[in-house]
Amino acid sequence: MYSLIEAQAMDYLLKRMQYNGLLQQITGNDSELKLVISLNNRYMSGDFFKYQQGNIEQYEITGPFGYEKLIYNNRSIEPFTELWSSFCDNYLPRNHTSIIKGIMDLTVLLQLLIDHVKIAEFPDVAIPLRPVFLNIGYFNNEKGLDFLYLGNRTIEIVSIVKREFE
Repeated sequence: MYSLIEAQAMDYLLKRMQYNGLLQQITGNDSELKLVISLNNRYMSGDFFKYQQGNIEQYEITGPFGYEKLIYNNRSIEPFTELWSSFCDNYLPRNHTSIIKGIMDLTVLLQLLIDHVKIAEFPDVAIPLRPVFLNIGYFNNEKGLDFLYLGNRTIEIVSIVKREFE
């Protein structure tokens, strides 16, 4: 089980590797990798935040009559910036990406994410991301909600799946 910030951090690393082209041989041009969680005896894949063109995006209320899209670049959320930096130091020495680019087995990739996030320290710094799980894909043709509000739940991450772009 993982805290919400640990789950968001794993999702961040996965999305950042995809965005940097490190997982291109697995995903190709028409799909992406998603974390799979187990919640209430259901398996679902999805996103802990929206990641577009190297930025995290979410909408925030700006006053009594409006809201706007906020964009957090890759350096905006300090714990994630430090996590990516330490990931690069450990697994991409001197911009040598062949270790990651050679991974074809998703079990190895998941273990890499788990191991790296386990050793990371997340200070008691507020992360500006909402505690949600978005773009949910259910298994076995199940139907369900489009998003889940997670609050302070612990998250059980069980797998990674390849999903076609929507």
